Amino acid sequence: MGRYRTGIYTTDHSLKVDLSYLLKSGMLKKNHSYTGSLSWSTPHDPDLGSIQIQTLYTDKEAWIRLVYTNTNIKSGIKTRHDYKVYLERVKSNLGKGELLYMICPESGQRCRILYCAYGSQIWKSREAYTHRIYYGYQAVSKQDYSNTRYWDIDYNQEKIKRQKRRKQTQYKGQPTKRYIKTLQTDLKKQLFDIERWELSSMGKSMRKAMATGWYDDMIPRY
Repeated sequence: MGRYRTGIYTTDHSLKVDLSYLLKSGMLKKNHSYTGSLSWSTPHDPDLGSIQIQTLYTDKEAWIRLVYTNTNIKSGIKTRHDYKVYLERVKSNLGKGELLYMICPESGQRCRILYCAYGSQIWKSREAYTHRIYYGYQAVSKQDYSNTRYWDIDYNQEKIKRQKRRKQTQYKGQPTKRYIKTLQTDLKKQLFDIERWELSSMGKSMRKAMATGWYDDMIPRY
């Protein structure tokens, strides 16, 4: 499983079992079973951890089996875990197909992602943790909040542009939900862009430089 770390945990930097990833990667597929492993790494740490995984998704059964060993950081005692995370099927609101959810082993609530954080021995949903698992932008200072949110939105927008989606803005004379959401996101991005350039969002050195007027020579004169 790898080693534990100290400090706060964020959704971006925590080990997680993501249902969407399992479906996209083919590790979880209708009327199929799968046996393999999940591993996590970053450019700075190529071996964050790995676990054995087995999946089954049929009309009769749907579950994800997790097999791994945890080491207690205080006692050094190793504990082997082997349990199933059951899946629940919910009919789509569109009337076609079904949506899948994992049932959190601790809370029993539906979720799409299970996390292993704060030294937990089992994988569980974000809401099942006593200590909060923060979203990336929640872990930054107030000074960096607007800047972080701006670039998060920008990254997601570029990701959506690369996907082959229909760019329909209206349906039966009414704006589509996706188009409305796109407009709302654009507005949020504009507001964060304004806020991140405000003096209150700048570092001390930048605010000092702005106060001295060093930038006057950089403004074009017409």
